[in-house]
Amino acid sequence: MVFIQGIRFLLCIGLLVGCSAQPPKIKTLPPKNTHDICALIKRKPQWYRLAQAAAQRWGTSPHILLAIIQGESGFKHNARPLRAAKGRKQKKYLSSAYGFAQALDATWSQYCKHTGKRGARRDNFEDCVHFIGWYNNRSTRQCGIRKNDSYNLYLAYHEGHVGFNKRTHKKKKAILHYARGVAAQANAYKKQLKRCQVSPIKKGARKSKFIDKRGLSLRIR
Repeated sequence: MVFIQGIRFLLCIGLLVGCSAQPPKIKTLPPKNTHDICALIKRKPQWYRLAQAAAQRWGTSPHILLAIIQGESGFKHNARPLRAAKGRKQKKYLSSAYGFAQALDATWSQYCKHTGKRGARRDNFEDCVHFIGWYNNRSTRQCGIRKNDSYNLYLAYHEGHVGFNKRTHKKKKAILHYARGVAAQANAYKKQLKRCQVSPIKKGARKSKFIDKRGLSLRIR
């Protein structure tokens, strides 16, 4: 009888330990080569499908949307602009920018309000690529920027529409240099897509096919 009670006690302890144990944290790491869009699509095929859907909705081409994400966060879902701190002080951030799109708190709240996406998250790729498309769409309306002008779209994205219209970026050589880098990345993505042979998404379609000339063929779901 004592033996049976001892076994029951051990089983209860085992169940308590099992229930209280925290699940391991899963890190979402970005693809290694984010400067080659074919390699990016191979690693994250769903990202390109989502970029295509955002392009249909807001009018900015997928290669520009992805270039802005590359420039802002390097495709890191939890990226934040960290300010250097001395010693072991608490981490300090330059701004409230966060996630794939490095969207500020106020701007993200405005996006959620205007689109009705109250549950949108800045660490969610689909939400972020649509956010960039939405912002670029507003840039074309408020700043008169062409939808294929990746250089000025990024400047407006960084400086804000009021800042862009006031030409605040003209005196910021570092920002101008960075915008040229984003534009160069967008152009590189556009050229690389010819090698990838990505078919354009059709309205209402749930799938699009990605074929790399090096022999890769897969279905983007």
